[in-house]
Parts: sequence; C-alpha cells; structure tokens
Amino acid sequence: MINIIKKAAYPILLCSLFVSCGGGSEEKVTFAVGGAPNELVYWEKVITEFERQSNIQVEMLRKPSNTDHQRQSLIISLKAEMSDPDVFLMDVAWVGLFAAARWLEPLGEDFDHSPFFQTVLQSVDIMDGKLIALPVYMDGGVLYYRKDLLKRAGLDGPPRTWGDLLSSAKKI
Repeated sequence: MINIIKKAAYPILLCSLFVSCGGGSEEKVTFAVGGAPNELVYWEKVITEFERQSNIQVEMLRKPSNTDHQRQSLIISLKAEMSDPDVFLMDVAWVGLFAAARWLEPLGEDFDHSPFFQTVLQSVDIMDGKLIALPVYMDGGVLYYRKDLLKRAGLDGPPRTWGDLLSSAKKI
C-alpha cells in the first residue's frame, strides 16, 4: 500500500513543486504538511528523493496533526500574504474555500492530468476550467459487520441496501 501511495505522491509533489517554483527557477521551495508522525517521516523521504532528482531544496514546514489546526495555520499564513508555504497539503473540503479566496494558482494548461481520476478532478480540483489542486490520497469508507451479532439477531447476512442497514441496526 505504501508503495502505491509513494508512486502517486512523488509525481504530485514533483509537479506541484515545479509549478510553484516557476519551472525550477528558484532554489528553495517551502512545503507545508501536517499529519501523524509516520506521515511526516514518509514525506521527508519523498522530499529527499525529490531534492536528489531535481536539485531543488525543499523546506518541510511541519503543521499540526489536527486538520482544523492545519487549516487555521494555512489561513493565517495566506491571509497575511506570507511568502511561505509555496506548496501545501490540504483537505479536499478546503479546496473551494481556498479557491474562493484566490489562494490557489492553476497548475497550467499543459499539465498532464490524465493519470488522475477525472471525475474527482472535475468535481473538486477544477474551478472555472482551471486545474487548481491534485488529489494525493483517496480513501473510501468500508462497512464492517460481525457475523455473531447478525446471527444472534436472527439475520441471514449483512445488509444489502441502506434500508436493510437501518432495519438491521435497529434489530441488533
């Protein structure tokens, strides 16, 4: 799983950093990222590999693990028009807010976004016809069930519809 994320994350970081530094014209880029300690360790490895291949220095600006605190920290920096961060990770729910505030720059007309899920890009990452963000992580909820509880409640198996889920939960 980590290898899949690494394969997806590296090109995203690479493209984002090149866009943010005008095609590699600057010598240093500040990348803001928050999360659990193991996530930060992962991003440090991605950054090290990026620096090795691109000769662009990346300063990792560590943000809190709490997403509300991450958002607030970014908003403060962006409202104050601070020079850092150049690139940052953000929750998908923030894209509209940050775009409306004009804090996001388009990635460019020639950016190849064909490797990404186009429905995700269209619904979240493209505003006014311009690509302004890229997904790094994609996740989906999974419903688990306990066979012993279903059996004890006299149910034959897991629910197949939302209605079944509701009635099964009430019965259990």
